[in-house]
Amino acid sequence: ARRHVVRATLSSLESQLDSGSFLRIHRSALINLRRVRELRRHSIGGLTVVLLDGTALPVSRNRRAQLMEKLGPTY
Repeated sequence: ARRHVVRATLSSLESQLDSGSFLRIHRSALINLRRVRELRRHSIGGLTVVLLDGTALPVSRNRRAQLMEKLGPTY
């Protein structure tokens, strides 16, 4: 996976990106919704997003409902 160094806050990037395609799922993670491969639910109520490249990222409790709304019933 390629990495890019950007000198901007996630809040700033979030405001510039298309909200239909990108979503902040955690205070330290902003994802492209088209790159989501699967969601993993944990027995203790947690949720992890797995991207197409295999990267696994935690979803904060405060962002779960918005993520589920954006991804739709297929997840």
